[in-house]
Amino acid sequence: MEMILGCHAYEQTEHYMTPVEKKPREELMLPPKDKDFNRTIAYLTRTRGIDSEIVYATINQNKIYQAVTQKNGYTFQNCAFVGYDGEGKPQYCALCSSLPAVTHCFSPTVTLHGTEFQSL
Repeated sequence: MEMILGCHAYEQTEHYMTPVEKKPREELMLPPKDKDFNRTIAYLTRTRGIDSEIVYATINQNKIYQAVTQKNGYTFQNCAFVGYDGEGKPQYCALCSSLPAVTHCFSPTVTLHGTEFQSL
């Protein structure tokens, strides 16, 4: 580089990063469960082609459920996919539309006052 430029391109510097103190994680607030999971079961078995035994097993493990959320006066019923840590505490939740024509998932923004979902 020196030969091309005729000078030093930059001086060698040392970079220091100050340690960042980690904030304690907030409790994950999962969206409420719907009264039944019919739409989620139908979506996963009929539209996605997942065997019903697998769907029912993951529902019984609380890894999948039908979430009901409201926004701007509308009620939405979505598939909720929950991920757990080694201690069995929920650490992640993604919502996907249970309508076959809509292939849309949402990423949660967790707050202490509720959960807001952003489009992925």
